[in-house]
Amino acid sequence: MTVGKRTVQGLDFESVRRFVESIPAADRDAQCVGKWLLRAARERLEEEQNPELAVLRTRRLYEQKGYSRRWVDKRLRGVSARHELTGEWFKRGASDSEQYRALTNALMNGAFGMEVEQYRQFKKLHKTGEHLRDHMADLELALTALGETVAVELHRDHDSRGYEQLEADVKAAGEVVARTKAEIEARVGRPVVRSGNHRDWWAGRGRQTNPRPRSVSGPVAPGTVRPEGGKDTSPETPATEGSAGEKQVA
Repeated sequence: MTVGKRTVQGLDFESVRRFVESIPAADRDAQCVGKWLLRAARERLEEEQNPELAVLRTRRLYEQKGYSRRWVDKRLRGVSARHELTGEWFKRGASDSEQYRALTNALMNGAFGMEVEQYRQFKKLHKTGEHLRDHMADLELALTALGETVAVELHRDHDSRGYEQLEADVKAAGEVVARTKAEIEARVGRPVVRSGNHRDWWAGRGRQTNPRPRSVSGPVAPGTVRPEGGKDTSPETPATEGSAGEKQVA
């Protein structure tokens, strides 16, 4: 990478520290980038010694964006489920990114009736950097993790090898999720999948007048008061009617 007029390659922490100290004080832009490099290097070293710190930092970043603690818990569990699944795909013969994309789409289509890009459009996510799962509500995250966990179990039970066998397993896992989703919807009386994203949820809360606080587990608007005991409160998010249906892979 280039900092000011300097090119930086593969430095250890002490080298980064000496490099930052060598930047002229008059070069303020380079000073800012250098300090960021030093902080990032220190954090990566701390995370190597204590991996839990990476999880805590991720949690803090989500909470700073307004997500509730319970939502963040589900999001992080989903990351673990996704990594376990893609690890199985790698060990069992998925050979390239297109196969990973196709397997993900097969799972999501079976579970929600939409492939990843369709799901993103349904959520009104049009920017490349917007991650689909960051805009899922609690049940969507839970069902996605369920599908990935079921797929892992099927791969192991069937000792699946090669793309075709993996695809059959993920389609079966998608069917399991679809049945579970239908049962939930029948009992709660509303769709599990909502068309908006978390920006829409925040905007909707801002339009409400004198909202009645209640405990929720989806994204929470910035400035929401958290009562004692660690529970999150925010106005109820209205259900949006919509038909159910990531390589930005989920």
